[in-house]
Amino acid sequence: MEEHFLSLESPKFETIVVILDASESAENDWAMIVDSAKKIFQKTPAEIKKRLFFLGNSQEYDIEDFEENVSLWRKQNNKRGSFISPVLMTVNNAKIVIIGSGIIYDLEDWADNHKSTKILLVKMSESMRGTHEIGTEIDKDSFDGHQLANPIHSIQIDGEDFMPYYWDNPDYSVSFEGSIALNSSNLKNYSINIAAFGTNIKAKITKSEGKEKISLTSAESHSTDIIELIETNGKSWEKLSSDEEKLFNEHTRADVIKCPTCGCVISGPLRCHNEKGSILGKPIYNSLKEIRGFVIFKDLPEGIYYKQYNPEIIRIDENSVAINKKAKSVIYRYDTNKKKWIQYEDLKPYYPLKGGYYVSIT
Repeated sequence: MEEHFLSLESPKFETIVVILDASESAENDWAMIVDSAKKIFQKTPAEIKKRLFFLGNSQEYDIEDFEENVSLWRKQNNKRGSFISPVLMTVNNAKIVIIGSGIIYDLEDWADNHKSTKILLVKMSESMRGTHEIGTEIDKDSFDGHQLANPIHSIQIDGEDFMPYYWDNPDYSVSFEGSIALNSSNLKNYSINIAAFGTNIKAKITKSEGKEKISLTSAESHSTDIIELIETNGKSWEKLSSDEEKLFNEHTRADVIKCPTCGCVISGPLRCHNEKGSILGKPIYNSLKEIRGFVIFKDLPEGIYYKQYNPEIIRIDENSVAINKKAKSVIYRYDTNKKKWIQYEDLKPYYPLKGGYYVSIT
């Protein structure tokens, strides 16, 4: 099975370049041009970078001074003519919004340039592109400023034989419907690092308008070894009490794990389910009472240490993982003949990883 440590940076918003038409053809529409520009500045998220230009002029203007100086800037630019080239030769990697009225004379020159696909023309009265199918032109009444942001609604990460066993963004959750996937929605930060089995692992990004699929970045400097992932991530190790250490040593040497209070057999979570008034059961280790999910134990000469493992899936050997399913944890192994993950058995308490490390469910 292939293993990977992969990274996804939270996709960044495109810069929005706003270009105003101060020419004579737009003179009667000037008030509406200013109002449309304000919609962009006020309604698009603050994290989106916005730049301001005028047709026929490569000089950038400070949006912070827009209200105070826009009338002066109009006078400075109303004789320059309706030409887009001075601005397009200046900007890259941006959504270009032109607000005006009347033909842009050199727009056709950019028909075969990739930047033309990023152009949105907001027409006040007369078309700015005429008969040329360049960019997208909409009427002022169809424009409210919101459509420029095109925010991300959700991201799904999956792939062939995909099985993640570590991820560092807790706002992603595992889906087991159909194929296994990591899902998130309506987040401010979609960045994530993943250790996983599988091939052709990609992120499917759904936005307000449209979808796209991108590959994750391989982070070869990071290890996929489960012990290194345990050691370098999550909370710090904490030490069991002396009485809890004795219980741990008894349990890891016993053939049958029993509750120290009532003697019932424990075959899954480290909890006593005979405790009255407890729906979930009482933890047999008082130190673990705040932990739900996987717990890792580390057996050292100076004592027994523990820490929580946050992901819902943990790798337990070369081709096996344990999946936390609330009331129990189930082992899945990859069947090379069937080429899929097969449910094997429940995870037993104190499952040995390697080097004195053990995993249990609480």
